[in-house]
Amino acid sequence: MCAGPYKFVERVSQDRIVLERFKDYWDKDRVFIDRIVYRPIQDSTVRLANLKSGQLDCSNACSLPTWTK
Repeated sequence: MCAGPYKFVERVSQDRIVLERFKDYWDKDRVFIDRIVYRPIQDSTVRLANLKSGQLDCSNACSLPTWTK
């Protein structure tokens, strides 16, 4: 089985998927993020509000009209 730079920690349905850095990854010196939390947020207004408030570090999609408000 292959081992990537992150290991699965938990999945909470409709809430989040959590990954943590895999300490035994062969190229671990090039992995700089300790923890990744994926949060599915369907509503772009809620997604933008979370981004602006600092609850999110990045987002994969917000519609252009939402950003201009």
